[in-house]
Amino acid sequence: MKKYICILLTMAMLFVFPLTGCGGNDTEAMKAPVDGFLSAMQEGDFEKMKTFADESLFEEGGSLSEFGTLQNIDEELAKSVGISVDDLSDETKEVVDSYVKDMLNNMIKSYEVTGASKDGDTAGKVTAEITFGFDPDTASKVDINSEIEEMVNTYMTENMAELTEIYQSGGQTALMVKVLDDMAGDILKLYTDKIMETGETTEDVVFNVENKDGNWLIVSEESDAI
Repeated sequence: MKKYICILLTMAMLFVFPLTGCGGNDTEAMKAPVDGFLSAMQEGDFEKMKTFADESLFEEGGSLSEFGTLQNIDEELAKSVGISVDDLSDETKEVVDSYVKDMLNNMIKSYEVTGASKDGDTAGKVTAEITFGFDPDTASKVDINSEIEEMVNTYMTENMAELTEIYQSGGQTALMVKVLDDMAGDILKLYTDKIMETGETTEDVVFNVENKDGNWLIVSEESDAI
């Protein structure tokens, strides 16, 4: 009888442990895209971030579309002054690239992936405790229009002769390129400083993940913080 019981226990263990192991591996696999996404964000690597989430999230209307806007801020900057992104100088493009990288670097100070649960075979939720370098809710309401207007007025007054000459010789595009070369860095720094003044905050963020063709990806996140 003892021998029979031992055989049954051995068989039970052979079934239980592999199943337990597979469940654990699934859970770790689910966490991987969240860990990778947040790590890439800390590094300021937008292209790497995109590899851990469904591409639709970065498109217009997607929950992560703000990152797409951030990545294309040079286009928005050029459009705001009526010129093409191709007209921007290398100097201004470098300033913008540095700003984007700094914003991503400062967005997440630290994080810990704290849990994961499956919802069927191909979906689940992953929770991460994230300490943000600034308060996302407050930062979204930052208004620096009056400060920018004052900066622009001062700049125009101090440089009117030079700007007039540039406009007369090169037209509106040449004028705007010059203005952005001189002012883009100061304006973006002002905005960054104002955002950082909102202070750090810590939140639990839930990411929805799905297994697509054997690869777990973030498909949405249940927070306005990111």
